Amino acid sequence: FAEEGLRTLVCAKRTLSRAEFDEWIVSYNAAQLTVNQRGEALAKCAAQVERDMKIVGATAIEDKLQDQVPETLEDLKKAGIKVWVLTGDKLETAVNIGYSCRLLNASMRVVTIATETAEEAREQLMSLDNVISISKDPNLLMSFQSRLEQLISRVLPSRGRKRS
Repeated sequence: FAEEGLRTLVCAKRTLSRAEFDEWIVSYNAAQLTVNQRGEALAKCAAQVERDMKIVGATAIEDKLQDQVPETLEDLKKAGIKVWVLTGDKLETAVNIGYSCRLLNASMRVVTIATETAEEAREQLMSLDNVISISKDPNLLMSFQSRLEQLISRVLPSRGRKRS
């Protein structure tokens, strides 16, 4: 369904005994209070109960673009405004939406940053230097590097990063 640009939701159920629930809720409450690797702790708790489930339904809805989105993005590009996409969508969905709103086209090189940690994202973003460094225009390269640093500083925590 994602290939067709549809948003999906699967509904499932599982009956827990009182003892299973009591054991699980203790670990879940502890995971919520975890400071380091909280997401991993919560995912582990979810995995404890989100198994052996019976599917009771599924939905797939079309997630239409709002009116004039492709035209607006085209106007921004014509005005020289750079458009970056940051999304929590699945990669496949995000790319399909990019093409449907004409933000992406077949002649473009699509660069994907998909990581699990901020440091990995920082490394991948910094490697984008290689994508644009083929440019003969040093001002363009400096502008790109400056904007990249601004993006990194806004989106990712610094964690004492050393400059070279």
